[in-house]
Amino acid sequence: MLVHVVFYHAMCAIKLYLDIEVFREIEMYIALLVLTFLISAILCHFIASSRNANAVFWGVLGAVFGPLAIPFVFFSKPTGTELKNDNSDRW
Repeated sequence: MLVHVVFYHAMCAIKLYLDIEVFREIEMYIALLVLTFLISAILCHFIASSRNANAVFWGVLGAVFGPLAIPFVFFSKPTGTELKNDNSDRW
């Protein structure tokens, strides 16, 4: 909610200094950028969950880094497959 209010006030301040057509063009680019990052977050989440990796972690990385995070999610290791150092059956 706070982010929305700050974003709205920043856009209103820009609107005062720019022509309305320029403002609409900037608004379109911002919406396209937000949509790209949102789609990247969703893609990273679903790819990670299909690979049994931490889906929430990769979803957040997709939201923060956008399309740059998508190739890296394919290199993610599945959770629960870490090597365990269990020497109890050794003796």
